[in-house]
Amino acid sequence: MVFSSAQNDSVQAIATASATLSLLGSASVIGSYVRLEPKRRSLNDQLVVALSCLDLCASTGFFIGRMDVANHGLCQFQGGLIQLFALATVFWNGCIAANLYFWVCGRESLQRLRARLRSYTLLALGAPSLILLLFLATSRSGEFQDTLLWCWVKEYGWEIGGFYVWVVAMWGWNIFVFASVRRELLRRSAEAGAAAGGAADAASKLVVRKMLQYVGIFIFLWSWGLLNRVHTHLNGGASSFALVALHATFVPLQGLMNALVYGGGLDRLLLWLRARRVGREPGAGRLLDDDGMAAAAAAETGASTCSSSSSSSSSSKHGPPAAAAAAPPQRTAIVFSSTFNMGECGVPPAGQLRAWLEPGADLYVIGLQVLTYFLTY
Repeated sequence: MVFSSAQNDSVQAIATASATLSLLGSASVIGSYVRLEPKRRSLNDQLVVALSCLDLCASTGFFIGRMDVANHGLCQFQGGLIQLFALATVFWNGCIAANLYFWVCGRESLQRLRARLRSYTLLALGAPSLILLLFLATSRSGEFQDTLLWCWVKEYGWEIGGFYVWVVAMWGWNIFVFASVRRELLRRSAEAGAAAGGAADAASKLVVRKMLQYVGIFIFLWSWGLLNRVHTHLNGGASSFALVALHATFVPLQGLMNALVYGGGLDRLLLWLRARRVGREPGAGRLLDDDGMAAAAAAETGASTCSSSSSSSSSSKHGPPAAAAAAPPQRTAIVFSSTFNMGECGVPPAGQLRAWLEPGADLYVIGLQVLTYFLTY
């Protein structure tokens, strides 16, 4: 099916806009990583920034859109860019899931997990490179062509066998990891018993929620591309403009959504929307002020915030209650807030703890990271 000039322009504008958002999202993740002190760069940071680098390359191909279909050389460059790096992001999502599986279900040490990075890199770049070379060497056309969205594979067998079969395989792998991790965390929460069950259950729910976001968005974004390609094939090559537009909207958004999900932005957005919704309920005051919003977001993302003072009171059209008006002034409190990356190791000697926990604070707020085996310590 041949689209009108206006429809082609619309597809171009949609793909370019979505790809631009992904370029910005990927660049923000990479920039944050570069600004981070080397000693504070965790394994998860490395995995996420690697995904953003791959997304950056794939988004460049999507950004070009249909602007290069008349230029054979640029068309081949764009097709290779999308085939190699878009597929590499799919494999890297599988590697991130594998890292979580080995950490939670395999109980591997941080050192062992870091040692797998080279294997992940070889898989995520090696497999797509091999598929790309096989396509160029064995396909009927031996080159990329105009596919109404951008220059890419136009043979249905290669669209499915050279790309989307791997997407579906990674869907299955991510679902398997999600189910396995959820089952393992529920088992550990049950073993923790009444003493630590509340904290363990909260931690388990946080991991499960994040994993569900990863899997859900990964499947949602790529499903439109698969649906469009299959529909076009079943209809004898006639494409639906609606499906092509949805394909152009969501597939190039990989970089943006990965930045939001893995970077914690989606959690902060959902938290803000939840606070706004509750705050507008009849009879309810403002649920979270600016400081409270930041503190709640910090609780979700593992960051820390501190304000010099905080107070709350209920109010009505007649003014504040008498008790609130007569309340004595609040004194300044000293709050010590810190996090400790345990690295799956035991508790350090008391002398090191005393050097870390500065004396004299009124309240100590301590967060522990990378501590899967809470029953051991």
